[in-house]
Amino acid sequence: DEIKAKWPLIETSDLKGALYHQTDGYINPADVTMAMAKGARQRGVAIERKWQADGFHWNGTHWEVTCTKMVEKGGNLVPSEEQIVITAEHVVTASGNHAQ
Repeated sequence: DEIKAKWPLIETSDLKGALYHQTDGYINPADVTMAMAKGARQRGVAIERKWQADGFHWNGTHWEVTCTKMVEKGGNLVPSEEQIVITAEHVVTASGNHAQ
């Protein structure tokens, strides 16, 4: 009842507990993505789209991420034959509900 009073849109019928943090907030994920992309571009980052991450391998010093280029076919994105391996010190997966 207390969390429902603070956040009326919450569904509480199956809720076992809740935590309210008064300095936390809510943001539209698309908005934060666009803001992060803008900041990255302002710092010289080139953003590549339509690449699918197929595998992550930690070799002890850095990550090796195998990626496949996705191409449009019949209104869908399908894997192409083009693959690359990206090396990185850090990897952030932020695919949300698109992760499988």
